Amino acid sequence: MDSLTTCYGKTSKPTDYNVYSGKGMSQDVQEILQFEKIESVIGVAHDWCVTLTMCFVASAESLFHSKDNEVIKNYMGAEGGARKWFEGGKMAEYPAYLTEE
Repeated sequence: MDSLTTCYGKTSKPTDYNVYSGKGMSQDVQEILQFEKIESVIGVAHDWCVTLTMCFVASAESLFHSKDNEVIKNYMGAEGGARKWFEGGKMAEYPAYLTEE
């Protein structure tokens, strides 16, 4: 048995590499959290999970710094709006003052 196979344990072992995208994996985690009724998470990540954790962080950061007033009104100002934002895996455009630097 090779080390890659043992890492998966008894879980599914998809052979299609496309299912390992950050967005797809973050949706999987979201579904697990919802099924288990886990309402808050402290993300600690290493190796591949850093990418997965950053998908959640990027979505939150884009919401908190959105320049779109409709996004702010509908997802930050409305009751349950932030939950809808995160469950929908949404991303907003960043304002000009936020750069990659």
